Amino acid sequence: MLSQLTDMPFHLRDYATAKKYHDRIKPIGGRGRNAGLRPICDTKNGRKKTQYLIRERVQTAQAPAAIECVLYETPVVTFVEDGTIILDNTYSSQTTNAFMQEILTPYRAQVAEKGGETWVGLGDLHAYRKHWWLPSGDRVVFAPDGNSIRPVEPRLVTRWEVNRAAAREVYGRFESFINHCLALSKVIDPESFYRNNMEYSPYYYNYNHARVFCFGSIPEPFDPENITDYWAKATTSVIFNSIENTRNWTGAGFTTTFSLIPKKIKKNVHDSLKREFSREIFTPTKAEEGVFSLPINAEFIL
Repeated sequence: MLSQLTDMPFHLRDYATAKKYHDRIKPIGGRGRNAGLRPICDTKNGRKKTQYLIRERVQTAQAPAAIECVLYETPVVTFVEDGTIILDNTYSSQTTNAFMQEILTPYRAQVAEKGGETWVGLGDLHAYRKHWWLPSGDRVVFAPDGNSIRPVEPRLVTRWEVNRAAAREVYGRFESFINHCLALSKVIDPESFYRNNMEYSPYYYNYNHARVFCFGSIPEPFDPENITDYWAKATTSVIFNSIENTRNWTGAGFTTTFSLIPKKIKKNVHDSLKREFSREIFTPTKAEEGVFSLPINAEFIL
């Protein structure tokens, strides 16, 4: 990520260098609300940026002395006298990432959002870089590691790997139901079916506002020769979710085209089963230390 921040210091590496820099910055004078504060941007223009500060935390019985690099009252980077560096991602944002990256310039840090999470890349750009996860709302302590730093207790992403044998067993329980939905989808009119079931629907909504049906508590097994009220509603839900509607502009205005994709029927049922039977289908594993990783299948974990 290319930072848009200017006038930031680029040589702070540890407590000693941060303390020396802090002590030579002249506090803001006067009697205003910013009197006594030390802007971390020690230039004529930078001293106006009172949202970026550097302050000293004196030693107490509970904590060692430290120098805090502050962004909007949050100590985003803290250089502690014991040699550790604390990265605070309490308020995750692009500004926080840019501020953190500028302060960690001596470590060739690259702080950016990947897959919806904050990651810190450290190390030589021309060699193997380590990537460390900074969860939103968390504070992670780093310690010296040669010419770089690494987390004392790395936060590791949980990956939900599919147990294929278990997944096939769960899917197999509902194979006849899926075949029933597929057969019915061949004889219905997508537009009529969609409009007839769009209003006054008894089904719940998920975050995408798509009607979903729960298979976790089934009152009776599916019998294609005797479709009960439960399975009739389940069939309606699955088919409804498999219909796509596309708006197209014509000279007479917008028209809506409805289409039913058979592949989506199977996918919708399997996705519902992944949520309902996640404990059976998925096996949690921790990602490798220092390697960027996405929390695969996390959307199915309730």
